[in-house]
Amino acid sequence: APLRRARGAAAAAAGQSDAVDATPGAPTPRESGDELWRQISGNGEVTVLCVEGSELVREMRARHGTSATAGVALGRTLLGTLLLGAFKGPDEQTQVTFTGRGPLGTIKAIATHDCQVRGLVTNPHIDLPPRADGQLNVEEAVGPGTVAVVRSHPSWKEPFTGIVQIRDGGIATDLTHYMSDSEQQNGALGLGVQVKGDGEVLGAQGYMVQVLPFASEETLTQLEANLAAMPPPSQIAARGIRPDQVALMLLEGLQPEEGYAQSFEPRYGPCCEDDIKRRMRRAVATLPPQEVDEIFEDVGYLEVNCEFCKVSARWESQAELDADSPVDPEEEAETDGAAPGAK
Repeated sequence: APLRRARGAAAAAAGQSDAVDATPGAPTPRESGDELWRQISGNGEVTVLCVEGSELVREMRARHGTSATAGVALGRTLLGTLLLGAFKGPDEQTQVTFTGRGPLGTIKAIATHDCQVRGLVTNPHIDLPPRADGQLNVEEAVGPGTVAVVRSHPSWKEPFTGIVQIRDGGIATDLTHYMSDSEQQNGALGLGVQVKGDGEVLGAQGYMVQVLPFASEETLTQLEANLAAMPPPSQIAARGIRPDQVALMLLEGLQPEEGYAQSFEPRYGPCCEDDIKRRMRRAVATLPPQEVDEIFEDVGYLEVNCEFCKVSARWESQAELDADSPVDPEEEAETDGAAPGAK
């Protein structure tokens, strides 16, 4: 239904930020490892983005120690946020937040235009009994609530924010309806993370289909048939089907444009030392100066932990803090995911 619901409406948010021009070419698909692949139908009416993200989801679990249910929920959110945020303008960020009333609490992910994504979940060790069909009960773990998507850029006066109700808590359906209801963008998402009972990640795959508002009836009919024939993304991962092959499955009968594709390597992060210190320095800038002084006096140092990367930035003195990279007062401080104080 979302392929047709928004037909004839302008995709406002996508029009604001879709500033990366694809350069015709023929990149060689990767044979292994994580990859984000973008391809366009021959008539230009459909774009597909397909991601193999097993390694980045494994890194997420290594950093957060997620249970099976929490790992699937956060892993799907990472993949979905990555797909929503990829191929945007330089320095643009996309943040997705599920605020559900289920036991997992808040699930949040932030993606950059160059295919880096990081995330967190309030209760990463929560697990629930499986559903009657034996599948993990991600929907109940997320629970009812809202999903918010914030697209931001340093040059924008204010970010674009869209909020919709959580439809079922399965992540993919919720983000598909967000695209339709909030951004008036025709499309569909498929997200899958396959795990063992102890939470070990076996594979992670996802795809996003974007359809122009005035796509032909023939295109929509063919695309709906292709989507109906697609195996679940977790099965795609288990079978080792690469993203470029998934794109061809989605574009079956739509004559994918030859020699016109893009390939990126998605990564978890950024979690490098310089980036952590820059982001945590911005978080410190939001604290009252008196509170910072008291921490140095009482503890002897200031340490701020990034809840996304599970890495800390530390300053041994006020002088070291002052000498660090200057903070632009006009830049929005990233306080979510930062835990100031001493460890």
